[in-house]
This record gives sequence, C-alpha cells and structure tokens, in this order.
Amino acid sequence: KTGNEVIPMKYTEIGDFSEEGLAKVRIYDNRDRTDYWGFVDKTGNEVIPMKYTEIGDFSADGLAKVEIGYERGLIDKSGKEIIPVKYREIGDFSEGLAKIETYNNNGFGDKWGFIDKTGKEIIPVKLEYYKVGDFSDGLARVKGRDKKNRNDAYGFIDKTGKEVIPIKYIQANDFSNGYAAVTAWYNDNEHWQVIDKTGKEI
Repeated sequence: KTGNEVIPMKYTEIGDFSEEGLAKVRIYDNRDRTDYWGFVDKTGNEVIPMKYTEIGDFSADGLAKVEIGYERGLIDKSGKEIIPVKYREIGDFSEGLAKIETYNNNGFGDKWGFIDKTGKEIIPVKLEYYKVGDFSDGLARVKGRDKKNRNDAYGFIDKTGKEVIPIKYIQANDFSNGYAAVTAWYNDNEHWQVIDKTGKEI
C-alpha cells in the first residue's frame, strides 16, 4: 500500500492470493514458446518453481494438480511432488482415494488404478476400462465391455479393484446409502431399476 514493489514486474500473469498465502504466477518463455506456472508467497519468493505447463488451485486436501507436457501429478504447498508427474490423468479424492490413468497400448482403452494421499497405489494401474468413476459407498462405477452381449456397459468395483457387480448395465448411477439406480434391457426396452451393493435387484 506504500507503493513498494513486493513482487517484481516479471510475470505474464499473476493470480489472487489464497488463504494459504500463495498466488499462481505465469511466465511466457519466448525460447520454446511455452507458458510456465508456479506459486509465489507474499514476499515474492517462488515457493513452487516455475516449471509446470499447467497448475491448478490447492484443494481442501492441501494438494494441487500440476502438469508437464501431457503428464500430471500432485504437489503440496511446499512444492513437494506428493504424486509424481507421470500419469495421464488424476481424479479428485473421494473416500480417501483418487483415480489415476495411464495409456494402454493394447487398443482396449486405458489402464486405471487408485492412489491414496501419500501417492501409494492402493489399486495398481492395471484395470482395463474405458471409464472409471470415483468411489461412493465403497464402490466405483466402471465402463467396459459386456462379454455376453459384446457392447459397452457399466458395472462396479470395490476398493481392492475386484469387479463385484458385473459389467452389464446400459447406464448406472453412483451408489448412495447402499443403493444405485441402473438401466438394463427388458423385452427390448430400457428399464430403470435399483440394485444393492451385492448386485441384487431390489
């Protein structure tokens, strides 16, 4: 407020300071024509180095998503990479786990897994599905190939990665209070129904 330049005039863009006392900053590098992002504190100190091509805001978990090229990871407020920058995609944490995705070279789809907030792979990156949802009520919705009808369908996995409800539903909602709404074929028509966590049709 006295006009003292606290943070030097060298950034292409600078964001607002968060409750953590950090602000996102961007520098455009003319040499490789790339934007690089980091975080500064209120003294102008670059707490998070200017090396990321994309950077997100810090969540309630105290983690922020970062990207270098096409690979993503998670950092804490000190700049430490809690989750190494090596995954194609990282989801938000739900029930203590976040989904991770890597490219699958066999043409089926992508390989998925789940990590905890320390970066440990609780479910190794080996699940082969087209899509994977977040955990809700201990189960996560997955989209894959219905082996019987050979079409795309939904099922559910538990926190060990085991497919506890087979992939056979045309559509499926997440579980809530022990139940989920799903769609299946009956007499050549789509019908909604409710299942419990064992897959029993209620």
